[in-house]
Amino acid sequence: MTLLEIENLNVFYEMKSKTVHAIRNLSIKMEEGEVLGLVGESGSGKSTFGMSLLRILPESTKITADKMILNRQSSKGEIISSNILKLSESRMRRLRWKHISMIFQSSMNSLNPVTRIEDQFADAMFWHGYKKSEISARIDSYLRLAELPSFVRYSYPHELSGGMKQRCAIAMSLLCNPELVIADEPTTALDVVVQRKILKLLVETKSELNLSIIFITHDISLLASLAQRVGVMYDGSLVELAPMNELFTNPRHPYSIGLIATIPRLKDERKELFEMPGYPPDMSKDVVGCAFAPRCKYASGICTSQTPDFREISPGHMVSCHNAEVINDGTHN
Repeated sequence: MTLLEIENLNVFYEMKSKTVHAIRNLSIKMEEGEVLGLVGESGSGKSTFGMSLLRILPESTKITADKMILNRQSSKGEIISSNILKLSESRMRRLRWKHISMIFQSSMNSLNPVTRIEDQFADAMFWHGYKKSEISARIDSYLRLAELPSFVRYSYPHELSGGMKQRCAIAMSLLCNPELVIADEPTTALDVVVQRKILKLLVETKSELNLSIIFITHDISLLASLAQRVGVMYDGSLVELAPMNELFTNPRHPYSIGLIATIPRLKDERKELFEMPGYPPDMSKDVVGCAFAPRCKYASGICTSQTPDFREISPGHMVSCHNAEVINDGTHN
């Protein structure tokens, strides 16, 4: 079943002196049970995309789309489709946590610092119809699922380590059995050992609960053991979308090639790490041609005058580049 269908999503941040076009004509479909990775530099629109699905962006933000549909299956086996942009705020509240939840980038910002963990968990369940008699047992169950000791439920966030707080955020996102979890850089600011444990926890809970996950990160290497497909974002747009193995072994957009080249390799000879040339674009300005052209060594005349289509160059492999068929000469390996 197709879980998520998005066509021509655009997100604008209205500011006093300018308008920032944070998402540009983004179209994507996601299947039930899939882990979709989204990668790109800071400011590429990844987090904005995740928050637009929950409609938790500032009031000054403008969101438009030809289609923004969440499909889910009822207890009777019927398919229920929700048009996210057309739902009232009260219906969106019922959708959040229950059907779409989010693990935010900073657990300290997502957990209330003056409320015990168990009370924060209970609030989320209470507003989605769970009875008091089942809330306590459910808290214990999901703390165990996140491999957290029982004392955590009675603790305040400041009494816990960074890894514990992140596990609490993950457990809280799963409490109401959502179909889709958006993980917005859930391992940021954690050491590599805790990162590995958090990723292992997500993989295990995904299999156990049949979750669909959108995993947002700026570190493409984290997706290697997690995602089935990877979307590469630049200037608010998807520039490449492919199965994970295909993207790592045969990237076709110069930006994707550059991101992969920045990954340190243990088996290669020692050499200076690749550095992406240039600077990210100003998203308040209109794009003429390809947004990556000023930073691209393959850019030609058409790249600066005509916006490339987001097209399929092989089964399941989409790319937005005029020169995609000729640039992959193996030098990215």
